[in-house]
Amino acid sequence: METPRGQDNHISGPTPAGRLRTYKDVKQFILGCISTGKWPPHHRVPSENQLVVSYGVSKTTAERALYELASEGVLRRIPGIGSFVAKPKCFPAVLDMLDIAEDIRQRGKIHTANVITLSENPASFEIGNELGVEVGSTVFHSVILHHKDNVPVQLEDRFVLPSAVPAYLAQDFTKRTPTSYLLEAAQGARNEYSIRAVSPEGWEQTLLAILPTKPCLSIHVRLNSNRNVVSVARLVSPAGRYRLEAIR
Repeated sequence: METPRGQDNHISGPTPAGRLRTYKDVKQFILGCISTGKWPPHHRVPSENQLVVSYGVSKTTAERALYELASEGVLRRIPGIGSFVAKPKCFPAVLDMLDIAEDIRQRGKIHTANVITLSENPASFEIGNELGVEVGSTVFHSVILHHKDNVPVQLEDRFVLPSAVPAYLAQDFTKRTPTSYLLEAAQGARNEYSIRAVSPEGWEQTLLAILPTKPCLSIHVRLNSNRNVVSVARLVSPAGRYRLEAIR
């Protein structure tokens, strides 16, 4: 059994630019520290009391954030000791996923896409940490709903670093996917994936036309180029509608 590291009371890692107010802010801050590698697997995260003192949240807010992250498998809680970053489940080899449009076409089906959102947004705690920009900085945001034979099979919620891909908002994503465009625009870039089962959020349920009880596969995608994060995305697919496959 691996021994958790960092079992002292010192809080290491970045300080958020602004006050954490809700449990979602706390979750986003912790997720950002983890996704950027600042808090690696087995790193001890701040306790409820440390979050209260250091970041100005209520104890109830801190407890809920840590409880939900543990329930989602992001943290591992050891009674009487603390909460630690869980070791991610990894593929046995480096895999590349097919672009969803190409994947659907190879199955003999028709791919179509609806652009729900294509805009500039201020970076949240989580997105700022993931893209390496200050909270409130301008980032590009797209939400694309992908269909297979007119059935919604994947919701793509993506944030992009403007300095890396300045022409992103000018693209027609009904004709090509963001994945296809970004891999061409950011030459030499490589996608990294983290996969887990989730219950979709309310707005995701509406767009995917599914019931709240419908389980989904959530894929967190980070596009790296020259050690910089170009884009981060959350891909949500309802169980039974889309089968994940990868190529070695």
